[in-house]
Formats: sequence, structure tokens, C-alpha cells
Amino acid sequence: MSSGDGSAAPPALMALLRGARCDHSIDPHLSNQQATDVTIPDGLSTQEWAGGTTLTTVLSVMVAVGSTWIDLRTRQLRQILKSRSGRRGRGAKLDELVLGDRARAFANARRWCPIRPNCLLDSLAFDRWLGIPRDITLVFGIVGQPFEAHCWVQSDAAVLNDSYDRVSRFVPVLSV
Repeated sequence: MSSGDGSAAPPALMALLRGARCDHSIDPHLSNQQATDVTIPDGLSTQEWAGGTTLTTVLSVMVAVGSTWIDLRTRQLRQILKSRSGRRGRGAKLDELVLGDRARAFANARRWCPIRPNCLLDSLAFDRWLGIPRDITLVFGIVGQPFEAHCWVQSDAAVLNDSYDRVSRFVPVLSV
């Protein structure tokens, strides 16, 4: 497989194809190979998908969501939060505009991930994807009647992965 200029395909794309068992370039049986070459557009890894999201961003969000999904099924939530708290404060403080751009990039890339959205999963994955900057807080809130729980990520100045109208209904009970 080669790009339009004769160079090799981007490594991220080749890894994705190998993972999906679609890379037939190493298949010794000619019957399983495609008769014609597929041309990959130049700059595919930096090409914008939805809302300015690149392939690199989509893949990194998929990794964050997938690894968080596995964590939630194999570890207790308190262990996940404790390990997050141990890393908190080591990242750089980010400008509010940068945080907003990253929140939009995550939301755009998240649409490509085949795991069903969930506030806890998405908040932890977003937090993981950001690298836990100092000024990011994971907030858990509840509503009493009828009982409902929700989770979101916020900075000092803004809710990052949800709308203010939605989270304002919840009483924060834990901020990590």
C-alpha cells in the first residue's frame, strides 16, 4: 500500500489495518491480495475529519476511551480515582481557550469510537486524554428526586465536556 507520491502509508493507518486484519501486503497467497493498489491521499494522518479532527486525534481518543473502558471493568472506581489523584498537579496549567479547543477535538473524535457514550467513561477518558493538567477537576454530582448521578470535567472557569444547563441540576458531592 502506498500514498499518491509513492511513499509508504502512514504508520498509524497501517497499524489500524493490521489490527483489523485488513493488511494483505504480507499475505503470500495472491488470491487474497487486491488486484489493484489502493492510493492513499497524501497527508492522511493530518487530514481533517469531522470538525477539524485529525486521524491522530481520533486514534488517541479511541485509545483513551478503550483503555478507560477496560479500567472500569477491571478495577474499582476508587482505585482509578486514587491513581488519578496521584498524578494530579504534575501537568501544566492550560489556557482556557486551549482547553476549549481540546474539549471540542475530543468530542468530535469521540463520535468515531464504537463504545457507547457514558458520562463516567467519557469524563475519565477525556481526563486521561488531556494528561491531567493541574487545573482540571473531575466532578460527581447527584439529584435527589428522582435519584440521578452524573459526572463531568471542569476547569476553574468552565464545564468542559458537558453543558452548564445539564450539570447545574446536579449537586456536586465529590471533586477529584
